[in-house]
Amino acid sequence: MKIYKKGIAFVLLLLATVGCSDQFLKDMKDYAGFNEQTFQDELMAQAYVDYLYNLILPGNNGTPVQRRGPGDSWSDAWAKCTEELGGKTDFTDPGKTLDVENAPQYYGVKIPGGIGNNTWTRIREANLFLANIDQYGNQYISYEKRNKLKGQVFFWRAWQYFELIRLYGGVPIVLVPQNPIIGSGGNTEMATPRSATSKCIEQICADLDSAVNCLPGKMEGNDWGRISKGAAAALKGRVLLTWASPVFNRTDDRERWQKAYDANVKAKEILDANGYGLYGEDDPGVRAKTWHEMFIQDNKVNPEAIIVFLYSTTDVKDFTKYSGWEKAIRPGGSVGGSASIKPPVEMIDMWPMADGKKPGESSFAYDSLKFFLNRDPRFYRTFAFTGSFWPYKDSVNNATIWSYCWYDTQAKRDANTPDVKNMAPAGFTELKDNATGVYVRKMSQDGKIASDDFGYSGIDFMEFRYAELLLNLAECATGIDRMDEAYEVLKRIRKRASLPAGTDGYYGLKPGMSRAQMFEALLYERRVEFAYEGQRFYDLHRWMLFDGGGENSGYVNGNTCDYLGVKPLNGGRRTGMWLLAVDRRPGADSICYGANKLEDDPIYREGWRPKFDGAEIDPNIGRVDPDADDEVWNKGLETLAEFYDNHLKRVRRVEAVDGGLDASPVFKIDWKSHYYLCGIRKNILEINPYLEQTKGWEDLHGGAGTFDPLK
Repeated sequence: MKIYKKGIAFVLLLLATVGCSDQFLKDMKDYAGFNEQTFQDELMAQAYVDYLYNLILPGNNGTPVQRRGPGDSWSDAWAKCTEELGGKTDFTDPGKTLDVENAPQYYGVKIPGGIGNNTWTRIREANLFLANIDQYGNQYISYEKRNKLKGQVFFWRAWQYFELIRLYGGVPIVLVPQNPIIGSGGNTEMATPRSATSKCIEQICADLDSAVNCLPGKMEGNDWGRISKGAAAALKGRVLLTWASPVFNRTDDRERWQKAYDANVKAKEILDANGYGLYGEDDPGVRAKTWHEMFIQDNKVNPEAIIVFLYSTTDVKDFTKYSGWEKAIRPGGSVGGSASIKPPVEMIDMWPMADGKKPGESSFAYDSLKFFLNRDPRFYRTFAFTGSFWPYKDSVNNATIWSYCWYDTQAKRDANTPDVKNMAPAGFTELKDNATGVYVRKMSQDGKIASDDFGYSGIDFMEFRYAELLLNLAECATGIDRMDEAYEVLKRIRKRASLPAGTDGYYGLKPGMSRAQMFEALLYERRVEFAYEGQRFYDLHRWMLFDGGGENSGYVNGNTCDYLGVKPLNGGRRTGMWLLAVDRRPGADSICYGANKLEDDPIYREGWRPKFDGAEIDPNIGRVDPDADDEVWNKGLETLAEFYDNHLKRVRRVEAVDGGLDASPVFKIDWKSHYYLCGIRKNILEINPYLEQTKGWEDLHGGAGTFDPLK
């Protein structure tokens, strides 16, 4: 019998990661020195599983845009490869090319280095548990309890392998615990070759099937938030959708689409039978009110929540995990946020109009200055902008966003251009480094949290929600030419978002779309529905939308961007804008200037704030509140539009050399085609001579890689 010893502190039920209730956060205990007794005690076995959760899930101060990426750490690196955030990464830097010397380290530990929390130690922890949990039968832990624990571990092993496969293709399949000390006792078991990607997909699905068979339909009580049967089935649907997508499915194999469709149908059946569904589908409310409330609802009663990353509430913030999301999105200064999530104008400008159609295709004309007019209702719940009422608990004097700027000298005003040195005017009503004068509002608690607690938000994050299940199912249905099903899903999603059905009942969708058009419509809907939820990179990746796959993509329909009729990200920019203070009233035609002090804001100083019903409005009272009744809402928009026309001018900002949004020279995205399926770094190849390098990457000796990740 193997004895497993660890000199590491365990925290019962994970310091508030996924799978634990608030009570567990308050009643946590410390465990150490695990050995064979781990599998002789139900509480210790549970703590082992919770420790695995802790290794895999995001740590303290996590935000929804963060994912494991290059370097095997939770960061926003993948989001910075998309339109959602500005920023230069190794994958998009035109001045850098990744190769065997500097490929991502996600595949393994750095050598020299420790064997702590990395890809393979997580898999090893899962293997150790599965190898030992049944050794005593029912002597100490009941069959039902062991099954429940095993199901969760099967899930997390599948999860970890999927994280590898979606970026690398096939990797070594290791299902038994290995000795982590390389060379110890003549150890050769670490020298495991890469398995075919198809075999890895089969193993992931087998683990998820095992999880489905072991787990209850729904976790309840103190177990709420742990992985359930429906979560495992939903992940299988996501896995097979990825395997059917062009990044792996270059021949557009319809059998893969069919298997993915079947898996998602099965997941939907399981979830529907256990009470899951679109939150508030039958009562969308005004301006996507229900959609907004879904993110801040107690997820124990939220049917949308399938896989949830739990965070603690502020009353246990001293010793638990908490989310930094509220602080990241809120304005700085006296408000108390950091405004570190900066939406580029490319996100703002692409948003659907109020009829569900894209700008330029809608009956509503799009005005780039008054970008807030006539938008899809989700716009007002995803972004806050100058004139938005965005309260927080102690927001007596800061409930409305006023984010614009002005020049500090006559010369700069006369030049009608931003400061050449700083590429920015000098006077600001809000945080200086805000990218667009627009903030991400999505998943905000609005008036329910005080500014002092922004950094300790207890809002849980839905890693997988029912809307994704439906859209995954719709995409697979499209893959097998079941367009009617895809239409029905899109209509449900849009109806819940408060979009009007229109005279034709299509909620702004084009009737009679082709297969390619439907794929594109689904990707567009995902871009809106899942904005800032960490989904966009993987959609771009699996459809190879950085460059369409390149000239040698091998995709049966050619370049995927051409097939879908979309513009590739490569060569594109993420830009910001200044909203400059101006005076366009009769008899005036000038850009404002003043000293570099907030109290010298020329608009506020001259009393040019908007008026409502003939009365002067205090700048700290809400102007445009998406929760207002229709009369107040419409009047507010009308007044705000007049204010923008009279007193603001939109000026383009350019990007910084480091990928920021506020300086020059220009940075353009340059993702290389061989990045879609990554190669293995030199130090890992040196450890295991049985590993083949990925095709498109040079091997250890400068030759061409031989491993085909598409098989």
